[in-house]
Amino acid sequence: MTFHLFGHKTEKLSAAALQDLVLKLLLQMAWVDGKADAKEVEAVARTIERVYMLDPATVRSKINDFDQQSEDDIDTLAGKLRDNLPVRERVQLLRDIWSVARTNGKTDRDEQAFFYRVAELLDIEDNEFLEKCIKVDSH
Repeated sequence: MTFHLFGHKTEKLSAAALQDLVLKLLLQMAWVDGKADAKEVEAVARTIERVYMLDPATVRSKINDFDQQSEDDIDTLAGKLRDNLPVRERVQLLRDIWSVARTNGKTDRDEQAFFYRVAELLDIEDNEFLEKCIKVDSH
């Protein structure tokens, strides 16, 4: 599936602003347990570079500048994304968030709670897709 974030015409936020919000939300998932390990940060960087088309130097700079304590809360980040992205791109974002959570092979309760909270905030109904993500951990 090709992600068309930057072909989407939004009246509220620029493509750069949307990239920044997505990066911050992915980093919030990496930090949901209070610390981000190198694998999680690398997964975020790869996703932002590959899927969201942000250049590697900018990604590294933004990751280095990320301060989880001073960032907007997930309600604010996800709300802005919900208001500016079509459903298919919000679903892609959830896939990317889940991918970061799965970096270490298994998710914990905090990661699952974050995932469901973001799905709710992005206005993605609890459905088979969400359940399939969570069931991966139970096998």
